[in-house]
Amino acid sequence: MNIDRFRRTDLWLGLLGLVFVATLATKAAPMLPGKQVLPDEILCLAEIRKVSLHINTLPREIINAGVEVSDLEKIMADRLTGVDIDISDEALLPRLILTCLVTTDPAVPDGMAVACFLDVHQDVEVLRLQKRMTLPVATMLQVNQTTRVNSADVVGRQCAQVTQSFVQYVSAADLRT
Repeated sequence: MNIDRFRRTDLWLGLLGLVFVATLATKAAPMLPGKQVLPDEILCLAEIRKVSLHINTLPREIINAGVEVSDLEKIMADRLTGVDIDISDEALLPRLILTCLVTTDPAVPDGMAVACFLDVHQDVEVLRLQKRMTLPVATMLQVNQTTRVNSADVVGRQCAQVTQSFVQYVSAADLRT
């Protein structure tokens, strides 16, 4: 009978020790995740302080909604200059290219899907070819469904959002370099 009592005591002490060790291991583990590694598509945006802008030809549906290229340029310029990223037409600057696309469906005459892409083109050297090229290095995208009546507002918001994403990626890359 005393042997059974010792076995139970050993079992309880073993369980208590296991809980104690598990608790210590949990407390000793890092509470915050390690430093994230950003992809090269974002890292290559580090230290961008000046860009050139280009807006591709807008789809007829967006023009008919009253959106003009100058409206989108102003939205982008306000976001960029607000964080000290200057806009210039100088050669060899990173170039932000905004493209808006529209898809419609005859079954939904008042509806449309609108996508705004903001591509960042930069001069890079392709080591394998030993050649400098201007290539798209990052793309930000916003896609929404809307009505024709609301499409101008949606395009304006999408333009602001993709530009803000670019600004955030530049900031994130700056912190890693």
